[in-house]
Amino acid sequence: MRIRALISGLLTLAVVACLSTAMIAQEVTGTIVGTVKDANGAVVSGATVVITDTAKKVVVRTIMTNSDGDYSAPNLSPSEYSVSVEAPNFKKSVQTGVKLDVGQRRSVDINLQAGNVAETVTVEADRVAIDSTSATGGTIISGDQAREIPVNNRNWVQLITLAPGVSNDLADQVYVGTTNPDGQANTINISVNGARSSQNTFTVDGADVTDRGSNITIQAYPSLDSIGEFKVLRSLFPAESGRSGGGQINVVTRSGGSKFRGSAFLFWRNEQYNANNYLVNSTTGTPAFGRNCFPADGLPNSDERCQARRAPFSYYNYGGTFGGPVYFLDFGERGPGEPYFRKYDRTFFFFSTERRRDRRFTSPITTTVPDAFLKNGVFPVPVCINRTYLSETCTGSNILAAGTPIPAAMINPAALAYLNGVYRKLANPNNPSVSNPFALVDQIPNEADFRQELIKIDHSFNDQWSMYYRYQQDKIPTLDGNSLFSSGTGLNGVSTTSTNSPGKTHTFQTTYAASPTLIFEGRYNYGYGAILSQNVGLLALSNTQVPVTLPFANQRDRIPSISGNGFTGLGSFGPYDNFSYKHNFTGTTTWLSGNHAVKFGGVYSIYRKNENALAGVNEGSFTAFPATRPAGTTLPINYTTPGGVVLTNAITTTVADNLQRWASFLVGNVSSFSQASFDYTADLRQKTIEAFVQDEWKAKSNMTISVGLRYSYFGAPWDKNGRLSNFDPAMFSAASAPLVTGAGNRIVDPTRNFCSGIFVNEQNYATAANNCTPTLSPYGKYVIDVSKTDFAPRVGIAWDPFKKGKTSVRMGYGMYHEQVLNGTFLQNIGVNPPYQITATASTTSLNNPAANSAVASGVTSQSLRAVQADWKTPYMQHWTLDVQQQITSKTVVTIGYAGSKGTHLQGLTELNSLPAGKALASTCAPGNNYTGQAAAFTPVACQQAGYAFRNSATTAAQGNTNVVGTTAFNDNLILDQIRPYRGYRSIAIVQPRYDSNYHSLQMSATHRLGVGSQIGANYTWSKNLTTSINDRSTAPQNAYDIRSEYQLAAFDRRHILSVNYVYELPFFKKQQGFVGKMFGGWQFNGIATYNSGLPFTVTTSSYDAAGLGILNTNPSARPNITCDPNQGGAQTLQQWFNTSCFTTNPALVTGVFTPVPNTVGNTARGNVTGPSTVRFDLTAVKNLRFGETFRIQLRAEGFNIFNNVNFRGLNTNVSLASFGTVSTVRDSRTMQFGAKVFF
Repeated sequence: MRIRALISGLLTLAVVACLSTAMIAQEVTGTIVGTVKDANGAVVSGATVVITDTAKKVVVRTIMTNSDGDYSAPNLSPSEYSVSVEAPNFKKSVQTGVKLDVGQRRSVDINLQAGNVAETVTVEADRVAIDSTSATGGTIISGDQAREIPVNNRNWVQLITLAPGVSNDLADQVYVGTTNPDGQANTINISVNGARSSQNTFTVDGADVTDRGSNITIQAYPSLDSIGEFKVLRSLFPAESGRSGGGQINVVTRSGGSKFRGSAFLFWRNEQYNANNYLVNSTTGTPAFGRNCFPADGLPNSDERCQARRAPFSYYNYGGTFGGPVYFLDFGERGPGEPYFRKYDRTFFFFSTERRRDRRFTSPITTTVPDAFLKNGVFPVPVCINRTYLSETCTGSNILAAGTPIPAAMINPAALAYLNGVYRKLANPNNPSVSNPFALVDQIPNEADFRQELIKIDHSFNDQWSMYYRYQQDKIPTLDGNSLFSSGTGLNGVSTTSTNSPGKTHTFQTTYAASPTLIFEGRYNYGYGAILSQNVGLLALSNTQVPVTLPFANQRDRIPSISGNGFTGLGSFGPYDNFSYKHNFTGTTTWLSGNHAVKFGGVYSIYRKNENALAGVNEGSFTAFPATRPAGTTLPINYTTPGGVVLTNAITTTVADNLQRWASFLVGNVSSFSQASFDYTADLRQKTIEAFVQDEWKAKSNMTISVGLRYSYFGAPWDKNGRLSNFDPAMFSAASAPLVTGAGNRIVDPTRNFCSGIFVNEQNYATAANNCTPTLSPYGKYVIDVSKTDFAPRVGIAWDPFKKGKTSVRMGYGMYHEQVLNGTFLQNIGVNPPYQITATASTTSLNNPAANSAVASGVTSQSLRAVQADWKTPYMQHWTLDVQQQITSKTVVTIGYAGSKGTHLQGLTELNSLPAGKALASTCAPGNNYTGQAAAFTPVACQQAGYAFRNSATTAAQGNTNVVGTTAFNDNLILDQIRPYRGYRSIAIVQPRYDSNYHSLQMSATHRLGVGSQIGANYTWSKNLTTSINDRSTAPQNAYDIRSEYQLAAFDRRHILSVNYVYELPFFKKQQGFVGKMFGGWQFNGIATYNSGLPFTVTTSSYDAAGLGILNTNPSARPNITCDPNQGGAQTLQQWFNTSCFTTNPALVTGVFTPVPNTVGNTARGNVTGPSTVRFDLTAVKNLRFGETFRIQLRAEGFNIFNNVNFRGLNTNVSLASFGTVSTVRDSRTMQFGAKVFF
């Protein structure tokens, strides 16, 4: 016993003190507490309490009641227990069916009856119970509940939305892995009690599976059939919980029991059972898969009604589970006639496997492609085929007459390789029209597979010492038809990538009760997740080779990208090597003393994040081709397609210009080329140290007070490759900053520093051209200085005012610090100088851009990404007050208030924008002039009163002051001369300066209808405000007026209602005979949800009346508002809100200056309420029982069973013709059929 105590104690101490890596302590156990009294209400001290895991038939804890008759058994695994109590002169009392959930403090009070201890009184515990000893707010989803109710795509993440206080913008089908079969990223858009979606933490058996790059994706998805239960912690009062201030979702996997049990399942879907996509049905023209037409009234010769055909779709999901006791060889201890294998009564296993096969097509994508004529160099209009790079002109034989093919000798060898390798393998235009004579409408096939195995071993050495080990591995191979993350250009077969997103976790935990009052717990976690992708489409080097001489070696697996050649470009993504892993050693000690349960522990963790493809185009990119045509062509003209269809006046000036670009491409005449010197890769490392102490004090028999304190040190990330840089305003020197012209170009001057204010890590100091001389980081290998004094107090009270165990009043307060997101640094690492070098060329040839490319630091004003150097740790404060009432033994109702406040939340700020009025009051040098030059020039007002910047070269007559003679320059570039940090254009800095506020009324109710049947309902009425809606992508419109941004948060929904139920019809439960088998075992399960709409923000493009200088930077300008846009809107596909409430950008008129007010747009962020969501999911189940353990289950499931049309996205840019229309819709009705076998 002493050796065991020593081993477990040393493990715990080693963990707390110094052992390496991973994340945080997460509560994955529960506690059974109670008071033992006699029939007269007097406490019984010294009674023996034995707690037994009924599934395993193993005693897990033996303890004694204290002088107050109280007992406590912490650190128990979630399971069903029996609690037996013995004391002299009393009958033995046994309470069965005690269900202990993860993180729960389950009260089991025992009343002993006088009598002989040999007599036993057995009482079954209530099916539901209030939590009268803990102030923690959480929602338990049991494994049985998760497996019975309809979960679209069988992903447990969607069940989080059943908890009160949870708002979401999840896709209708949340897939496993980091991408879904449609090619989009699988983000977990869930907000808990007003926190951002990036403030949540997901754990499986205590192992952190959250991807710390963005915090909105998950690395491991245990199968729904492997889950024992999970808990959504909404108010995280225990100091044991940390790392994030949003929700903490703790998943606990199943364990084996004393008997062998297993299951197998199969689910399938296809397009025949599903309703068509609403937007596909609404399209005009010919859909990719044609239309089904039939008589409108069902009678021959009547008008036909046609519907778009559904895209082919095939989905299979299958797997199984098996668990039970472990049998193993007897190793020579076998007696005569005894079996070779012996059952280990205290060792159990559980195994789960799951497979998924998904074949589908993307939504329709419209592209433009050359037709058969153009692929052979035959044009409907005259074009220039001079190769300007070779000093040829568009005269004589260099003008190609309409209808004449380009001579083969003039086709550039690189263009010929693109033709043969890519363009001639593309489908020809299939939907030509007058407005788009080269349109191709297509739906691209995607393939997504999934494979997972999970094994868990539980072992109890005795009722004092137990342990478990769990291993899970995922493989998620996909074939991404439009490239990973849908980053291709929409051409079928061109950008295809082959991707795998493997994941694996190891978890080992041991618990040792050295005595009834001293428990040690140690846990080790390892988690790994990756996205590994390579190109396999036509752009892949393995499929197409292009004879092109590049300035740098191509480290990627694809040929150079093409855009601007008159048709849809050729581009892809990858190869991609994105992986992360974390190790975690956690140790805790629980000490019971009198009425106190003290727990303390600590964590030391290390995290690694490796990701490439962060910046630059290492494969090379041709981005523009000359569009100057021969003079003398009268347009528009008709176009006859290769199929003989005449499109009247289809060849317009725009189309003819694109045809000239295609001709320039074929002869290899390029206007613009660039290539980055290498594939930018980050290898970030980060460490975390956390410690906590908490005390559960039973101050009175009906009151428990929880107090705790957590310390967090979240280390700054650093890059193993030594390429981290940052910008600090305090290091910027205006005296040494470069001078800037009105055209937005910096003047090269050896006395001026192109990198003033930039500092780089000490590992890899570097400079760049044009005197780019950064400062060495004062923080060594780090580029920010983080806080080392982050303490977070927690306090909570649980009070049973009537001392009957039926009512609980709970309240509490807690503070929770946030870890630094690695994704912020991944963005910075590839944008800032001096590490990346880019070669550029203009007027070059397609097959040899290296011949005249220049490698230098560009003179154009640089844009930067930065993180505030003196970092302040973001934190959330949560407070709650609720009342929980057990109405009957089957019904519990909770109603309460929950609030939160975010402080120092990180968000993006445009550091280099201008205060309103600055441009009006300043003078600038126009065009290529700059202040301080030797040559004389005439200064101009940086902004003329009444003028709005358009980010274009408007004329002087239209109000643009950035004009020299008759040459007009981009109006917005003149502002680069007067920005706060001259020499830079945009400085997008992530700062911990933002805040949030949340208030809510939350109600929930649970009613058990019988064994296996229940109904639960949750309602939330809330309001969530913030000054920044996310952590690093959307900057406020006016950086000098942050308080005006205090508006609705991204996930603010006023009303959220969900009802879930599992109900087995109470007829013929025994299923005896034919009638019993036919009419018994029917079960109906479902989820009904209503969510009010999310907020949307109306923006404008290319319009800056206030002279903020935000065009070509991160903020989006907003227009002025004149009325409530939520009143008077049609709420249809064509117009959702009242668009007339917003002022549109005045049209530019040639030679006319139309003055406008030079004010900041007054449209509030989030003032358009989006569409609400109403959804009903239903499962009809037929259970066929054969004996006590064997059961067959047949399932028919309908998601959005009534096919409600739920609009989702809106077009909110006032500058676009689509302003006010609906852009996306949620899923139409989806049917799924399945079968399960239980044994």
